[in-house]
Amino acid sequence: MTPFEAARLIPQLITKREDDENKQITRFQLSNKSLSALCERKVITSTYMESLASEILEQGWCCFQVTSSSYGFLKLTTAQNFRRFNSDKLRDYI
Repeated sequence: MTPFEAARLIPQLITKREDDENKQITRFQLSNKSLSALCERKVITSTYMESLASEILEQGWCCFQVTSSSYGFLKLTTAQNFRRFNSDKLRDYI
C-alpha cells in the first residue's frame, strides 16, 4: 500500500471507530507492528513515514514518531488550537 493509500485508509478507519464508539477521536497511537499490518508492509521505513505524514496532513491529521516503535496521530484541528508561545517570551526563563 502506498503512503497515499494509507493516508486515506487510516482516517476512514478512525471515523468508523468513532461511529462505533459514538465518541470523537482526536488522537491515537499505532505501534510499528500495527501500522505495518494496516499498510500491508513488512517494514515501515523513514521515507515511507515521511510520505505518509505529508499525505495524511492533507486528510486533516498530523503524524509523528513517539517512540522507536510507535507513531502518534493527532487531528489537525486539535493541534491548531494548541496554545502558542514565541521565543521572546520563553527567553525570559533562560
